Amino acid sequence: MRIAADISFYPLNSEFKPPIRDFIARLKRVPGLEVLSNTIGTQIFGEYDVVLDTLKNEMRPHLEGDYRVVFATKFMGPVSP
Repeated sequence: MRIAADISFYPLNSEFKPPIRDFIARLKRVPGLEVLSNTIGTQIFGEYDVVLDTLKNEMRPHLEGDYRVVFATKFMGPVSP
């Protein structure tokens, strides 16, 4: 099943832009994902397992990092290719 996820990432530190750019760049390298970014958030389209596994793996380092972060995420499915 193909789904869409809308995610906003808020690093709560003074240098917030580099972690956001890195997060989005890492998402864009995942085969099978379509990633669209704008100033409000990032939309991710792909197969259910690929989207959720990617988010799980890419969010973890930020959640375990040296500063607090907020991830706001919405999911929609199924979506058309």
